[in-house]
Amino acid sequence: MNTGIKKLISIWTTYSLHTNKRKNKSLTPEQMHNELFFCLLGGYGIPYELNQSAFEILQQKGLFQLKYYQTFENQMINILERELMMSQFAPRTRQGTFRKYRYPKTKARTIFKAAQWLLHDNQRNLPAILRAIPEEKARRAKIMECPGMGMKSASWFLRNTGYATSLAIVDVHIFRFLTFYRFIPQTYSPSRNYEEIEDVFKRICHVANVPVDEGDLALWEWMHRNYRIL
Repeated sequence: MNTGIKKLISIWTTYSLHTNKRKNKSLTPEQMHNELFFCLLGGYGIPYELNQSAFEILQQKGLFQLKYYQTFENQMINILERELMMSQFAPRTRQGTFRKYRYPKTKARTIFKAAQWLLHDNQRNLPAILRAIPEEKARRAKIMECPGMGMKSASWFLRNTGYATSLAIVDVHIFRFLTFYRFIPQTYSPSRNYEEIEDVFKRICHVANVPVDEGDLALWEWMHRNYRIL
């Protein structure tokens, strides 16, 4: 058996107890909106801890409530941008200070546009919309209509909410694993070759008899806990 496949099986066996927590499709529309904003705050180069911290702080301040985007449309971008530029987010720096968020102007506009999408394009009841779409890739295509939601963010959102199990969240953990074991060339890029990388990972999971969502999350958990790449 291929060394990389053996490694994936080993990681999955070790971490499956921590990661085998599949979500069911029980979230309310408001909870789905929160998950959408959480995923929008992520992205390449954004550590998970920073993502989580920013989401929790902005949520506590009520900045994901759609009613504010109806009443205070002109002010919301400025409010979001100001909040993201404040040094208030974990993890702390080596100097012990809180962090600002990366790309505050871009993120503020992205969140605003996503809220407008939810408000004005009849997308509020996301559970009903997604249940009416049986195929997971088609669900991803639907979520990608939301401003700021690319393939990775849309896959992440669907996995977090229980509307996908066979989509991979192609981030650094999958990309480096596949390049290290030479399943894909180093010239590939998640932004340019997302579906090719996803298909390779899915085939490897099939050979290893590992569910895609569990293998993906176990690999992320292993790299995250060990703070190293292979």
